[in-house]
Amino acid sequence: MRTKSYGDVRSATSQRRGQLLALSLIGAALLLVLAACAPGGSPAAPAAEQAKPTGAAAAATQPATSAPAATAVPTLLPATATPAKDAVVVAGQGSGDAANGKQFWAQRNCKGCHGDNGEGKFAGPRAGDGRSAADWIKQVRTPRANMPAYSTAQISDTVITDMNAYMQTLPKPASLTPMTTTVTASDPAGLQLMAEKRCYACHGNGQGLVKARFVDQNREITTEVLLKQLRTPARFMPSYSATQVTDAQAAQIADYMKTLAAAIKASTPVTPTATAATPAAAKGQAEAGMGYAKQFGCVGCHSVDGSAMAGPTFKGLYGSNVDLEGGASVKADDAYLQESIQKPNAKIVKSFFAGIMPDLGSGISDQQAQALVEYIKTLR
Repeated sequence: MRTKSYGDVRSATSQRRGQLLALSLIGAALLLVLAACAPGGSPAAPAAEQAKPTGAAAAATQPATSAPAATAVPTLLPATATPAKDAVVVAGQGSGDAANGKQFWAQRNCKGCHGDNGEGKFAGPRAGDGRSAADWIKQVRTPRANMPAYSTAQISDTVITDMNAYMQTLPKPASLTPMTTTVTASDPAGLQLMAEKRCYACHGNGQGLVKARFVDQNREITTEVLLKQLRTPARFMPSYSATQVTDAQAAQIADYMKTLAAAIKASTPVTPTATAATPAAAKGQAEAGMGYAKQFGCVGCHSVDGSAMAGPTFKGLYGSNVDLEGGASVKADDAYLQESIQKPNAKIVKSFFAGIMPDLGSGISDQQAQALVEYIKTLR
């Protein structure tokens, strides 16, 4: 057997290198062809340009203002790659169910601050704001300014996406007239803070809240109790951070609530007669009912002029047909109104949900409830 010499080995190595070099050149040529054919790639030079003139002939044919051609970056990705990725992201967020969003907009009481149709109220308008569902979710979870935060247990990302879809179907309001309250600089600091922090949107001046949640349940009002509710609220109430409502401000609100509790405990309102036998007696009951509407905080959620608030308006309510959740309807007569005052969760008005109105229970007597009904009757 012949032994391979050093020259034989060297020759074989050179052949392999030549083969590898040829393969590399072929691969490079294929890449250039693909780059030229891809969208945005550089097309092959026309045949007329392959033999370019030189010297004086080249100078004569070259435009004086010619700018160097932009160098195309070779790419194997189609031009639609980025939009396709964006479409996936949008689809992942969900387009939202506008009809479902309309229902939850009322049920979660977003309308209490932003208006029935997102036109703005205590807070700015949301109708047609052009923001994405992702923007809304971020704002609801980590809000700016005075807006409190909602947990996923209170409002899910899906519900927020649906509400966003509903709001984008509505026209953006041309202007905003913010809701105002009757609170002035001469009122207690705690009440002023309730208006400033928009507690007023759900609780009014706080009388109904204090009576139902503290006086009637014989619970003591303390700063600690209020702070616990603000930071880790129960049920549907959103949470307020220490930046939005400081501990010192919570103490001022608690002090104001204590004065309300003391006044409620000390008050002994004259109970009007339950049977209004004469127009004069009915008028007296209506006047007493107006006082109760303020005492129990009813006017903090129910307007008397038809304007939108957290609860249905009292104006034109008596004798009307009221649509309820579930598809039923009922006439707003004495029996219905008295039941709604004393047992607010017995029948839920359409587009509202249980738990918004405090259940006063035994905290309001039959005579007081009837007086409120007589007052509502006058609001035609």
